[in-house]
Amino acid sequence: MIMPNLTLQKLCLTLLLSSVFALHGCTALVVGGAAGATAKTVHDRRTPGTVIDDKNLELLITKSLLGDKYLNDYSNTNLTVFNGVVLVTGEASSNEVRTRILTLVKNTPNVKRVESDIIIGPKSSLLSRGSDSAITGQVKTALLSLNMENFDPTLINVSTERGNVYLMGIVSRAEADAIAEKARRIRGVKSVTKVFEYVD
Repeated sequence: MIMPNLTLQKLCLTLLLSSVFALHGCTALVVGGAAGATAKTVHDRRTPGTVIDDKNLELLITKSLLGDKYLNDYSNTNLTVFNGVVLVTGEASSNEVRTRILTLVKNTPNVKRVESDIIIGPKSSLLSRGSDSAITGQVKTALLSLNMENFDPTLINVSTERGNVYLMGIVSRAEADAIAEKARRIRGVKSVTKVFEYVD
């Protein structure tokens, strides 16, 4: 059916205005997201530049690992980068594969130190990974109840592998002990490893 010209013009105008408002909404979301990231960085004990460097380093290592088909086929690795320290966890089919992973990570520019807990064995199941994600969430929630001066629990990096919890951040020794104790009390946690940098 052919619409009258007037009706067609109204339709075009409506579509044009909708597009403008949609684009405006997208811009607001982008600006809001950037503001949120900036607000989080304000409380971070890393410098803003280090926060960006850590994210870029994580992306660079991830890209290198994904680009190695052999490693993809015979391992499952998880990366966490904090202040230039790289935590690598997961599973490798052999010691040779594990060594290859760690060599790749250590040879990446700007890596200060590598902490590894890669076991030799089959890749973890989806059920196991789901359980680990749940534990990570529960630990993060538990840390919110910590009431310590000048301490922001949301800036502690928590990761879990096979029920083993790893904690990263820049903290005092008193904070480290309190954080680890909270994590240990979560059901399903097998061990807690502190990969902290200390301010005292």
